[in-house]
Amino acid sequence: MVMPKVLLVDDDAAIIETLQCLVSVRGGEVVALTDSQEAADRIQAGEQFDLMLTDLRMKPVDGIQLITLAREKLPDMPVIVVSAYLDDKTIEHIQELGCRAYLDKPFSVDDVNSLLQMYLGPSA
Repeated sequence: MVMPKVLLVDDDAAIIETLQCLVSVRGGEVVALTDSQEAADRIQAGEQFDLMLTDLRMKPVDGIQLITLAREKLPDMPVIVVSAYLDDKTIEHIQELGCRAYLDKPFSVDDVNSLLQMYLGPSA
């Protein structure tokens, strides 16, 4: 069985650490980045991922730009937005870009695990 490869992008190291723990226990490979430019570079270079969880408000590359790039390079990869800034307009916009799910910060472990199960399957 091939282990899923998950890209985590958030400029908050504590969020990355939490998400990395939750993904790792499922048996997947995790690429956890606090540098959104590095994430964009890796997607642009054609690196393959099975799922991306990203924040929206980051510099120099924001989450909307990452989602847009991911749709171009990895159109079948599910994207989950994890953000403290999710109003109706933003949710509508990320859904138009093909984002399949979103989580408000602060998020619950149960909510993250439910989405991971939905997109990656049961824990290893």
